[in-house]
Amino acid sequence: YIDSLELKEKGMHIIESRITDSNWKPISGATSERVHFQGELQYIVDSISQHYSRASTVRRNLVAFEAFQLMQMSSASEAISKMSARFSIGDGILSGLVRDRQDAARRLGHLNATLVKSLAQKNIEREREDEKKLRDEIARLETKVLSIDKKVKEEFPNFEKLTGSQLLSVKDAQKLLSRREALIILAPNSISSKVNVFIVRPEQYRVHTSETDSERLVRSLRRSLTVESGEDFDTSRAYSLYKELLLPAADLLAGVDHLFVVSDGALSSLPLGLLVTEPPVEGMAYKDAAWLAKRYAVTTLPSVSSLKHLRSVAVKPTSEKAFMGFGNPILKNEGAYQQIASAKLIRGFASGDLPGTARELRNISSSLGGDERDIYLLEDATERKVKSLDLTPYNVIAFATHGLMAEEKEGVSEPALVLTSPDKPTELDDGYLTASEVAQLKLNADWVLLSACNTASGETENSEGLSGLAKAFFYAGTRSLLVSHWKVESKATVKLITGMFRNIANDNSIGKSEALRRSMISLMNDPDEPEYAHPAYWAPFIVVGEGGRR
Repeated sequence: YIDSLELKEKGMHIIESRITDSNWKPISGATSERVHFQGELQYIVDSISQHYSRASTVRRNLVAFEAFQLMQMSSASEAISKMSARFSIGDGILSGLVRDRQDAARRLGHLNATLVKSLAQKNIEREREDEKKLRDEIARLETKVLSIDKKVKEEFPNFEKLTGSQLLSVKDAQKLLSRREALIILAPNSISSKVNVFIVRPEQYRVHTSETDSERLVRSLRRSLTVESGEDFDTSRAYSLYKELLLPAADLLAGVDHLFVVSDGALSSLPLGLLVTEPPVEGMAYKDAAWLAKRYAVTTLPSVSSLKHLRSVAVKPTSEKAFMGFGNPILKNEGAYQQIASAKLIRGFASGDLPGTARELRNISSSLGGDERDIYLLEDATERKVKSLDLTPYNVIAFATHGLMAEEKEGVSEPALVLTSPDKPTELDDGYLTASEVAQLKLNADWVLLSACNTASGETENSEGLSGLAKAFFYAGTRSLLVSHWKVESKATVKLITGMFRNIANDNSIGKSEALRRSMISLMNDPDEPEYAHPAYWAPFIVVGEGGRR
């Protein structure tokens, strides 16, 4: 086993070079490489936790820590890497060049996939002229990329070091954490129901293995959080999950008030704030439960390495304007949206038009010292408007509207935000701001708020935990996101988000996740709306990105 561990380390470093080196090639193969090696990486993590008791505990845990990072490198973490690399330069011209280069590489990937699909068809079905156009465009873009590469290398020779998704060692991760922070990695084991739990503190590191069937527990808890369900939330199961995952590290978490969490599999679909940290008493009211949100502020990270990019590379934005918001769109096809966002269980869940979002956006703008002229509602909340405005001067940008997952509505094949329906749909404006269109926007925002439905969800059942919308906004240039895990209730959402910004306005020393945590607690204790103590109301939103700082 000890000799095998050495071979696993060597193999893992080969895989790392295959994945990270391809990030800066003209034709990026990072995604296909990651998929190709997914099984090998999962085997390394699983086998180390199962069979390597003879090897040094510290050594095998460090190998597992790196293997999990490689396995968990997502397109969202790549987007963060590319965003932070652009903004770390600080030079407007050079940053623009790098953005042009990254856009060209994305376009190249799309064109090459189209060409391969075309070549796979029978000759009689192929259009030779179209194929030639594809090859010419690919050649043109490759020439452009090489030209930009040459200029970037001349003017900023160290830039290439910033572009890969390099692994973060435990020591490097520890240096990025304050004394009141912890990094938690939840890595489900693919060959059993176990979960490997990595806990990193500034001066300590530990790994333990949970024996619980986390996927079954998560599915059970999620059922009680959907609007179609009539189930009560099972606080006993929420405690069981906490007991298996985090209670063994309770001593290590002493003095911590902020958790960075990287999770995989089913665990990535459940906000940790709704776990229960003490055995619930039968008949206990929801507001009296020992929710984890009462103890810790929680920030979600797409990967371990994204902490480095967000904390050590990305610079604080210098946006001169406080806030821009889009909301309360006019929905011409009311029946379709009622079907998409129907609400049976808990009254008021988002459906149809969203008049409450106008109040939400105005309250946020007021809290941040924004200008009401930068709020676009009703006939102004259009896809055309979003694409035509200069978004780079704004520190906070909010979209208070419906969110769609891929294929949730016929004809919408990727995640999208719903905006005012145009009289005549065009390619520029069909009423849906899709993930690919978001990626073409240019932002310099500290964070983007997606006050909409399912904006944290994966695109399909087996996709990454963060949606295409999330990674697209990171690529466009935001440092943090506020996204939701399930369909949200409009009135509660207004209270939750405006309360969060009120907390920041009252105490500018707190981070985004702490501001959200305080607002959650206020909402669950709302004397006028006692039903808001149910986690379906206060727990759907998570902060993704840099949540530990303002």
